[in-house]
Amino acid sequence: MNSKELKVITSNFTDVSILLEEQKQLNRKINRVRRKLKTKYNEYKFLQKLVGIEIIGDELENALKLYFKKLGFEKVDKVGKKFREEDIRLWIDNRLILFEVKGDNRPIMKDDKIFQLLKHIPNKQKKYEDKIVYGVFVCNHDNLKPFNERNSNPFDERVKKLIVDSKICVITTIELLKIFEKIEQGLMTKDDFITKLCTPGVLII
Repeated sequence: MNSKELKVITSNFTDVSILLEEQKQLNRKINRVRRKLKTKYNEYKFLQKLVGIEIIGDELENALKLYFKKLGFEKVDKVGKKFREEDIRLWIDNRLILFEVKGDNRPIMKDDKIFQLLKHIPNKQKKYEDKIVYGVFVCNHDNLKPFNERNSNPFDERVKKLIVDSKICVITTIELLKIFEKIEQGLMTKDDFITKLCTPGVLII
């Protein structure tokens, strides 16, 4: 008698059949948990896109919109390209934050892309007088490389000064990823995050 035959014969024994039934129930539970985990992983796929290789344009903008939605911000608008305005609008109480989102394969960001946002802020401040309007530039820079191998300082010193003088915030998608982790782990609040986005300069965690 081999092992397989032994299992067939003993499977009808009371003590063995009880354990086999328990095993079936555990396997069903494991499969349910696996399906739930798969669903959860899919919910966070936008984080892959946010720091993804060669991710630019609509994919990047969609990822940023989902980013804020997942953090629980209710009013996040993606502005269509045909309007030739900022890419994303985030509405929070009396604040309106405008986002310009760029993907770029260069390790150092060019300032013409960074400051493209400036032309939209006065217009929106005039249009929404009851809001304080802020501007944030987001970049998926050096994006031919995996996110953990990219240039850690994509803004040169001259540009950093101009960023502060222009009263805008700039942040890489890598830093956004770090912030998301901290918020999800309870190490940072959403209010702290918004305060940082509304503070001129390079946002680094």
